Amino acid sequence: VSTQSTGETSSTFSLPTTYADEEQVRRAEEIKKEIDRAVKMEQQRKLEKQEKEKQNMAQLENDKYLLAQHQLMEVKLAEEQRLQEEQLRKMREEELLKTKLFEEEAEKIRLEKERLEQERIRQAEKVRLELEEAEKARFALEQERIKLEKERQLVKQKEEELR
Repeated sequence: VSTQSTGETSSTFSLPTTYADEEQVRRAEEIKKEIDRAVKMEQQRKLEKQEKEKQNMAQLENDKYLLAQHQLMEVKLAEEQRLQEEQLRKMREEELLKTKLFEEEAEKIRLEKERLEQERIRQAEKVRLELEEAEKARFALEQERIKLEKERQLVKQKEEELR
């Protein structure tokens, strides 16, 4: 409005020039706005791109972390499995040792039983022989007693005859 008032005071030739100046100013402002909008859009696009890159980097770091955790868990599981296998092997060795010791102890017991049985048989044979000897001695004593009894009777009989 102020430019038109100046245009009215000037000659008729200045009016189209003022209109053209206004149009150029308006067009320049529109271009400036479009440039500002394009700059803002480019900045926004760059920010979004940077944000996307940050997200990608964060995701990559997270993936690396998860992979490292997974690998660590695999290592731990492998170590745990190795320890369990080692423990199982030791238990089997202990069982074998116990079995071997048990078998050795059973063999010792068997041998001791065998020795005791042999000793019992020897003792029984010794007792049998001693009983036989005692029986023979008893028989001999009985025979001697009978003989002595007969002799005593003979002596008695002779004594009676002599009286």
